Amino acid sequence: MDYTFQLGFGVIFGIVCLLMAQARGRSAVGWAIGGFFFGCLAFILLLVLPDLKALEARENRLRQQNRRLREKQRGDRRTADERYNEQNKRLRAHDIALDMDTQPPALAKPEQETVSQLTSHPSHIESEGTEWFYATDGKQEGPITFGAMKSLWQANHINADTLLWSQGMNDWAPVDDIPDLRGRLDA
Repeated sequence: MDYTFQLGFGVIFGIVCLLMAQARGRSAVGWAIGGFFFGCLAFILLLVLPDLKALEARENRLRQQNRRLREKQRGDRRTADERYNEQNKRLRAHDIALDMDTQPPALAKPEQETVSQLTSHPSHIESEGTEWFYATDGKQEGPITFGAMKSLWQANHINADTLLWSQGMNDWAPVDDIPDLRGRLDA
């Protein structure tokens, strides 16, 4: 009689664990065997372990959301590129109509002194007539004076890796590559 009760108890927990395991995305046969031999312990473990079907559904939702966001980002990027190209067309048309060249200094690289030759004259860095351009987030900003650049430096808007250009430089250079500039900005 005692064995019959234990056998019935094992069968009941085996069936309950089998049904729960199926509903939660787990191996039904394995949990049925565990429920038969371990009874209540297997049932409690099934309750504690995460629902694999719910986790998979959540991951699928996140994948779909990420896909939609990537598509939206591509569309936004395409729109921004179209606007940028349209703006450049308009600027070129104005340049032609006004018979002027308003090409930014980043594209026009004069054959003049090197960065070290230019900045070896400390007066050039801080002189009143010197206009500085800087690049932030892939866009050219400026012209600004040295005083304005120093304010941007102190506000952490310009850092050691920010690219700068000024009349007389061959190419854009980071703040740290321009001799004496960082010391003058920190002063």
